[in-house]
Amino acid sequence: MKESNGKLGKNFVLVAFLEDNYNNNFCILNTHLKAFDEFEEIRVYQVESIFQMLTKYKIFLDNFKKFKCNSIILCGDFNASPNFKSIENINNFNFNDNILIKFSPVFNYFEQEKEDYEEYSLCIYKENNLIKKAIDYIFFTKNVEILNKQIERKEIDISLGLPSKYFPSDHLYLKIEFRFRK
Repeated sequence: MKESNGKLGKNFVLVAFLEDNYNNNFCILNTHLKAFDEFEEIRVYQVESIFQMLTKYKIFLDNFKKFKCNSIILCGDFNASPNFKSIENINNFNFNDNILIKFSPVFNYFEQEKEDYEEYSLCIYKENNLIKKAIDYIFFTKNVEILNKQIERKEIDISLGLPSKYFPSDHLYLKIEFRFRK
């Protein structure tokens, strides 16, 4: 599972242990997995490595206990569509009996009922075709309650593709407001 240059990147997750204003301790993991569909095998390996860290790495487990964390949020650019094995593996992962629940990547979550609704977080032109994909996600343990979820909208004209003059990324960013269930 090496790249064409013979290297397998291992620096693909950032871990932070945080405390909110109500003394709830939680862990956020942010990742950016290998891009392009043909590298799904590497993404599966990267996801397995994140699971290894969550379940077997002493330093992580010691900090998880030390900070008395009761929630995990895993987010980032997974570069994989919902039906890819790497995403399916995350949806099926169980950590301390807290199943990670999928937060769907959506352009406008509150308009899902609309007939023309599409679920995507990437919008680019490739060979004169507008490509839209859902590849960015937020996963969270079941004791996290989502209060508000959206992709920030700033007069984005997606017909031109992204990035654009007014939106500097080819990804629409996901934003959630949450609290912890008691």
